Formats: sequence, structure tokens, C-alpha cells
Amino acid sequence: MATCGKCSSESPVEIADEFNDDNFYELTCPSGHVTFFHIQAPKFELLFQLGVLALADGYSREAVATFATSADVFAEFCLRVLLRRAGFNNDAQAEARKLWENSRSANSARSRRYSWLKRRSLSST
Repeated sequence: MATCGKCSSESPVEIADEFNDDNFYELTCPSGHVTFFHIQAPKFELLFQLGVLALADGYSREAVATFATSADVFAEFCLRVLLRRAGFNNDAQAEARKLWENSRSANSARSRRYSWLKRRSLSST
């Protein structure tokens, strides 16, 4: 439930758009007031919760797909954290993100890159 900031009416939250990277969404209350809100949970956490709900409702195929997407988004998040920790600047992080996006279809290669970076990061501590 979300509360409208102008009329204080509560209405169920329904996000018509897909998840976006900044987690800002627009909500229109029954009176027509537009409110913007921010979900503070990371995208991978939201996807995981959706997978749990799908599994609980008996949609196993959707749950598996959502869990896989959640794991993929989590790995991308970890990659950004590890790159930042290793001291890479924003340009290098943007290049790594492009590489990550381009290798979406090559999961094994992507997993090897992630594992290598994780091992390298942990060995430097």
C-alpha cells in the first residue's frame, strides 16, 4: 500500500512499468494525484522476492526464470562493487558494464570473468 501525499488516501501499489535501474516510480492515486516514490531495495532483492512469491503461488517456471535473473543482476552488482573496490574509475566501470551486457548470451564466459575478478579481489586483501 502507498499513501498519496496530497489526499492521504491509501491505494494498492501497482507498478505498470518494468523495473528500472534507479528504482524511481510514478504512482497515481484514485483521485488522480501523481506521486513519485523510490524503492530502496536493490533490484536483485526485488527480483528474488518476486521469485519467492511466484514459487509460493505455484508458478515454478516463472520462479526459476526470476531467480536466474536475480542471480544475474546480483553478479552484475558484485562486479561493480569489486571494480570500485579495486580502484577502477567510472570510465573503466562503464566499459566493464558494456562487456558484461555484451556477454549476456555467454553465461559460462561471464561466470569465469566474475569468478576471476572475485578471486583477484579476495587475494589482494
